[in-house]
Amino acid sequence: MIQPTENVAGAPAVAATAPVVDRSNKRPITKDVLDVQDFNERIVGAYNDGSAEMELPADHSTLRSLIPAGTGALRDFSYIAPEIPLLNSANCVACMDCVVECPDTAILGKAVPKSVLEAELAKIENVEDREHLSKQFAKTTKFWTTYEKRGKEPAYFGIFIDPTKCKGCAECVDACGNHGALSMLMKDTGILKTSQRDFNFYLKLPETPKEYINEKLLSDMMLAERSLLYVGGAGSCMGCGEATALRMMLAATGFQYGKESVGIVNSTGCSTVYASTYPYNPYLVPWTNSLFENGPADAMGVRARWDQMGWGDKKLWVVGGDGAMLDIGFQSLSRMLASGMNIKVLILDTQVYSNTGGQSSTATFKAQNTKFSVHGKVILGKTERRKEIAQIAMMHPNTFVAQTSCAMSNHFYKSIMA
Repeated sequence: MIQPTENVAGAPAVAATAPVVDRSNKRPITKDVLDVQDFNERIVGAYNDGSAEMELPADHSTLRSLIPAGTGALRDFSYIAPEIPLLNSANCVACMDCVVECPDTAILGKAVPKSVLEAELAKIENVEDREHLSKQFAKTTKFWTTYEKRGKEPAYFGIFIDPTKCKGCAECVDACGNHGALSMLMKDTGILKTSQRDFNFYLKLPETPKEYINEKLLSDMMLAERSLLYVGGAGSCMGCGEATALRMMLAATGFQYGKESVGIVNSTGCSTVYASTYPYNPYLVPWTNSLFENGPADAMGVRARWDQMGWGDKKLWVVGGDGAMLDIGFQSLSRMLASGMNIKVLILDTQVYSNTGGQSSTATFKAQNTKFSVHGKVILGKTERRKEIAQIAMMHPNTFVAQTSCAMSNHFYKSIMA
């Protein structure tokens, strides 16, 4: 059987190869909502090896379309892109921009105290492997020089790429910019094997100690494992800005309140398609989807029940695109804002209907060239003015509104944590 392991965010990760699993037997109905181990081994395993359609029976596990947390960690995208990021640790300054901007949790960083790393490296018998892994860590001003000057133990800083999650978008290289610590390298069997070995070493290392995480430096939040609540494995496009926004939203909320205090209601759209394509779930928090137009109404019901149960401190997010929030679900959003209920809203404003191919929406700018509003001799792009949802939301009482971008990570984090 497939043997699950634990990844950095606490989600199950699966071995690359596994024997055939018997999927023909009927499963007994139990009082448990879902047998997670059975799901990961039998159902996810069948989808991973391509036999699901032919072999999986319509039993109680599959008929309800329930998906355990973090099953996206079992998905392998290593065959997707021709290139993978390569780290030059000598140029790394531990800014964490690459980790923050990655939409797929494919690149992660860790600060490891000097004594801890040296002890872990000493356990590696192969000299070449030991030397290679030691070169994946840098002595940065941030974690080494500063701590030495304070008379404290310095820490090495390392960046590691998970080849099973990387889609080759090179967002990390762009984020690194003039530092030049990251570049794209053509894949081959040897590169993938080395990258996986390096990432496995990263997983074995202890979590970054809290004394090396500066809570005032918001980009450092993703050094803390409690902030890594989006494990990747979603079917989003390469370099998807929505996925980056979702990762950052969860990082900020999880860092502040913890995994057990966060929930998401997601309106139908791009973000539900790539994040809940059965059986892969990138989230480590409770997540649900109802209809295109009623995410906010659904969230009001969840919030009311949570409050009845004494869970008033739990943070509930309702997520949707500009189609769900500005168009078909606009009335539902307005009703929710007017209710005064403790619900946060994340609008993934792409200025088009992303899920259906890029058609114009009320979030589309005037004269913008999109499907159904093509710029040409007859029609000069979109002729209507854009609906400014931020201005409309501010007209509702007791509503805080922030317009932000993942490109400005500090402003984004402050907006989420406000």
